[in-house]
Amino acid sequence: MRTLIAGFALALAGFTATAHAQADAYPVRPVRLVVTYAAGGISDVIGRTVAAALSRQLGQQVIVENRPGASGMIGHELVAKAPPDGYTLVLNSGGPMAINIQMVEKPRYDPVKDFTPIGLVTFNDSILIVNNDFPAKNFAEFVDVVKRNPGKYSFGSAGTGLPTHLGGELLKQAVGLDIQHVPYKGDAPALLDVIGGNVPMMVAAFGSVAAAIRAGQVRPIAVLSRERIPTAATVPTVAEMGYPGFNAMTWGGIAGPAGLPAPVVARLGAALKGAMADEDLKAKYAQIGSNLTYSTPDEMTAFLREETAKWGAIIRRLGLRSNE
Repeated sequence: MRTLIAGFALALAGFTATAHAQADAYPVRPVRLVVTYAAGGISDVIGRTVAAALSRQLGQQVIVENRPGASGMIGHELVAKAPPDGYTLVLNSGGPMAINIQMVEKPRYDPVKDFTPIGLVTFNDSILIVNNDFPAKNFAEFVDVVKRNPGKYSFGSAGTGLPTHLGGELLKQAVGLDIQHVPYKGDAPALLDVIGGNVPMMVAAFGSVAAAIRAGQVRPIAVLSRERIPTAATVPTVAEMGYPGFNAMTWGGIAGPAGLPAPVVARLGAALKGAMADEDLKAKYAQIGSNLTYSTPDEMTAFLREETAKWGAIIRRLGLRSNE
């Protein structure tokens, strides 16, 4: 029996040593980065840009794999169930990590327990725009017009339960506005209706409406994120207009399955920090209106908890449920 136990202990020690050696050598083959939305959108562009920068840092190819569906939750579920070896990562975001996951009866994963955070990579700005004929040219006039006409106006968004919808609801709550939500299937059709005057306003991801703003097709009223947008620097934030702390931005980060070995987390964290200084990445971010950021795993976890609490309160107040 003692011989058997000794043999088992030696085998276990050998396995552990091999696992640590493999983690220390990481990565020795290409890494998969799951993007949980379809190709061509802002999330896909961010994912491919970060993947390219990480490839240069890691010395191994980081390959993007699009796994859309269930508002981003299908791709997250896939990664949550992947082997914790560092070769399957996910570009996660506020929708499937802090919003949609709170609207389903039976969540597919736990955003905190089922993932190993690596770090945040982007904050994406949200903005309130109006039709050019709307009788307000700035945020103060906008608030005055809407408050003098309760129930008259509505705002569009890319869809019910998405960050821009909830950003609009957060604005209504903070300012005390009586406007109704009109959901669309994406920013593009909502934008067309704002330009055409079929809906007077919308809350959108800045990157989706930046071209229309530059072309003078719509009027920007306020930035819903915490800081002004460099490429639209004359547009004030809601926080600046008398509502301190207001913030309804979206975000992106890199994570892996729960249980990633510490050496792998450290290697990925260092690579991610280096990637955020990549000049090509900075240029691409500027083109799409995303704000480069970087955080430690602990900072990312704390941020996720804050986002979950903020959006959860609105989801419960509105009684939002998802069929996913």
